[in-house]
Amino acid sequence: METKQCVTCYEVKDITSFCVRRRHRVRHGESYIQINIPNSCKACEHAKRTAFNSTHREAQRAYGRQRWQDPAYRAWSKIHQAEKGPEIQARYRKTEKHQVVLRRYFATEKGQQYLHNKWRRHAEKRKIQIETSVHPLTPREWRIIVRSFRGLCAYCGKPWRTKRSRKPSMDHVIPLGVGGEHTKNNVVPCCWPCNRTKGVETWVPRVPGVPIVSLTGLTTLPDPQRQHPEQR
Repeated sequence: METKQCVTCYEVKDITSFCVRRRHRVRHGESYIQINIPNSCKACEHAKRTAFNSTHREAQRAYGRQRWQDPAYRAWSKIHQAEKGPEIQARYRKTEKHQVVLRRYFATEKGQQYLHNKWRRHAEKRKIQIETSVHPLTPREWRIIVRSFRGLCAYCGKPWRTKRSRKPSMDHVIPLGVGGEHTKNNVVPCCWPCNRTKGVETWVPRVPGVPIVSLTGLTTLPDPQRQHPEQR
């Protein structure tokens, strides 16, 4: 395994502990990517940036306000945001920093109000989708489906009855948001962790009444430990 010594903390670390900087260069009319590995590790680089930003915070804000007054930069910024904005935001949502910011925000009163309004809009939209179904699910059909799975989740095979939940979660195999219908052929009972993890994905449920170990190679099931679908 390749290692390198940091020139700031003088520790010998794995090469993955250093940032890899890729820059697009042009030489003799041909473009290429220049790869450079700095001499300081990621932790030392982060400490340097944090100290610099805290010291020059006001100057950076003044420079940003001055730069935003330029009409050419403002137009370029809007075009760049429209082209690269969704891709950048998708990468940011996968980071741990985004999760920390969300947990801090949802702990506030404003965050709780946002969640309340979000789930209220979701419930209203879901109600409209269910009411406009061609062959809606009846309460009798739902009771029959729940009994057929014998108290087990349709995806992970674990009992859905816990101390926190006394009822199963009604899940649509093909979500309503992507064109699924609220019918008996598209509804299965599952545990709440599977329902939250599944989201708008389409998982193939197991056969009612058949042990989960006997379905190897016959269907796509989520891993009970990871709560994620994978082909067994």
